[in-house]
Amino acid sequence: MNLIQLIVVNIKRMLKDPAKVGIMLVTPIAVIFFVHFLESGDTNTFSGMSNVNVAYNIEDRGSLWETIYDSPSKSQWIFQHEKEKALELLENNEVAVVYNIPADFSKKINNYEKPIIESYKREEGNITIPLEMEINNKINEFIKEKLLLDKGIISDKEDLYISQTKTILEKNKKAVTGDMNLVTMMLIYFIILGSSSIVTELMDFRKKNIISRAITTPNKSGVILGSLGLSLLFFQVIGNILIALIGTKFTGYSIVNFPIITINIVLASLFSITLSLAMTRLFKNEHSASLVTSLFSILTLLLAMFAQGGMYQNLPKFIINLGKFTPQYWIFDSLEKSILFPNVFIVLLIILALFTAGSYRLKDLVKK
Repeated sequence: MNLIQLIVVNIKRMLKDPAKVGIMLVTPIAVIFFVHFLESGDTNTFSGMSNVNVAYNIEDRGSLWETIYDSPSKSQWIFQHEKEKALELLENNEVAVVYNIPADFSKKINNYEKPIIESYKREEGNITIPLEMEINNKINEFIKEKLLLDKGIISDKEDLYISQTKTILEKNKKAVTGDMNLVTMMLIYFIILGSSSIVTELMDFRKKNIISRAITTPNKSGVILGSLGLSLLFFQVIGNILIALIGTKFTGYSIVNFPIITINIVLASLFSITLSLAMTRLFKNEHSASLVTSLFSILTLLLAMFAQGGMYQNLPKFIINLGKFTPQYWIFDSLEKSILFPNVFIVLLIILALFTAGSYRLKDLVKK
């Protein structure tokens, strides 16, 4: 059989497993509605924001930083070019977070770009998530209003809301974030974390001699594993994108740069599958392979987060640089900035390396 026929056979086999199909659909649904619950609750839902102590250090050369100053919080300290004093409050547990407004904050907004605000926290947690979502939304709305006013599309910012028109802002090589961006990042996280379940499935294939029967055909090892990988890819990509599209109808999220979202979901799925293939080659025991794969997925995610500029200032430089060798770093960077190059090529090189390792001497894998 050729590659297409093998893919069809594998897809038919997977469709016969209702549990597998159900899990594939439940995960993206849960992610979408969890994010929607966090962001669109009533006042009582985010009442915890009033208990968050915040300090701001203003490095901005302009005055547009004031657009985020009135974001809700219990108390606020404002410093001008005095980051050390703001961080002292953090060290003394007087504030939960310090936000450093960069010098180019106003300049970037005037150029319709998304500025990056550095945050400093004593420990990770979700207590500041609602506040950060509020700040993020304020910046997004301000950029949108300014762009439409400057281009003469509207004469007054009130026109934007009176018409109740949903405007989607798409700018190449600009940082565009928001509700759907957070959903996409969480979907990608769960796709990669799901590598452990793929490892279990591949081990099951080996036990049931599915791979060994395929090897008896005149197909190359790359074609055999390619068909398995592409059939798994079909389920992951179609399931996540379909549910994401349906979910936007119920939550009201706007999808910005849908092709970029799709490409990154495909890349995350390919990495998840090829990582599973490589781990299956390294380990004989199903539980060991699954556990190590899960730990590797979490570790690479953490390293990718560490590599994000301005978030973790006190970490050793080599750890921050190490995060740039993870596919999650380049995928999240692509989503954040709405760019494809060189991110796609870098992730594809990582995927190719893993696929080569997973398909090397396939017959030895079957004999183990």
